Amino acid sequence: MAQPERIGEIEQMLADGETNLAEVADGILEAVGAARVSISEIDLGDDAFEIIEARGEVLLGPGTRFPLGTSTHHRSAAAGKVFVSSDFDQRRGFSRPLDRIVREHGFRSGASLPLRHEKGRHGALNLHFDSTGSTATDACALVEPLRGVLSLALAQPDEIAPTSVLVCHDDPLIGHGIARLLEETGLARASIARSPSDAALSGPLRAPDVVIGDLALGGRRIDAWIGELRAAGVDAPLLVIAPHDGGDSLGVALAAGAAGFVLRAEVGDALSLAVDAVSRGQSWLPRSRARRQETALTPRELDVLSCLDRGMRFRQIADGLGISQTTAKTHARSLFRKLGASSRSEATYTARQRGLLG
Repeated sequence: MAQPERIGEIEQMLADGETNLAEVADGILEAVGAARVSISEIDLGDDAFEIIEARGEVLLGPGTRFPLGTSTHHRSAAAGKVFVSSDFDQRRGFSRPLDRIVREHGFRSGASLPLRHEKGRHGALNLHFDSTGSTATDACALVEPLRGVLSLALAQPDEIAPTSVLVCHDDPLIGHGIARLLEETGLARASIARSPSDAALSGPLRAPDVVIGDLALGGRRIDAWIGELRAAGVDAPLLVIAPHDGGDSLGVALAAGAAGFVLRAEVGDALSLAVDAVSRGQSWLPRSRARRQETALTPRELDVLSCLDRGMRFRQIADGLGISQTTAKTHARSLFRKLGASSRSEATYTARQRGLLG
């Protein structure tokens, strides 16, 4: 039996900023008596959709990504149209590859409501039932009030925020080169300062996550110019890039409080790894090349990977592992980099190919 009051509770929960989509899907499943409920994100640029949450009978799990053309539900949602069918077997044109899978799993009717946020994010709320009749149409009317608040939830994606890096170098060619290397990874956002005073303008309100610099800036030694940054309220960890590690270079960098030290000749291999390490409170010192190129996942990264594979959102991962959402996203950013992935589905696929997941 349908439960309109349950829909009202879900609407209020979403309006209050609670975006636990697993609870939302469970609530809708209960409220409309569906056999399955799923929530998808639609990537119009890539002409694809990805299941981000699903509850009820097993069909496509979270993280599953397919071309839009394989599903009538998602093709309609991508066009901004509500799809409703009281009988899949009698619906003309309901014969795309995933349509056939839906029918083979015993689903007899269903609906899909498009979700769209003003900032351009698209998605779909999908309902499946194991009986024919007016149930799907009635369910559509019942969940219609959720479209707006669910669209707002899509505007708060579990994206991994890029690391903010301040590159301090008085040679514009080198400074821009370092910044470009970082931004090409897609995991960092870089700005450049050509003098100690420029760097100090960052201040505590715009402080970066990591500061990168040379042993001198604007004719001043590292201990002097980094001291000016600290006095201005910039306390981000310092990563030094130097032409060599001979003489006193490493000692001078460490004495100035550097958390990491990278040789200029190995920036291409080590820079993103070093930035990731020092941003997480670790050190990065010149050891063996094998150490600098280490790509094995840590135990905690494996925990986060397992959670991602189970379709958990970062709030769920943080609660489950007893860590903050920021820490969960930091671990995810690190494992994405190590796996060469740019999305959770790509990360779990690559990990499974490497035998890291069952």
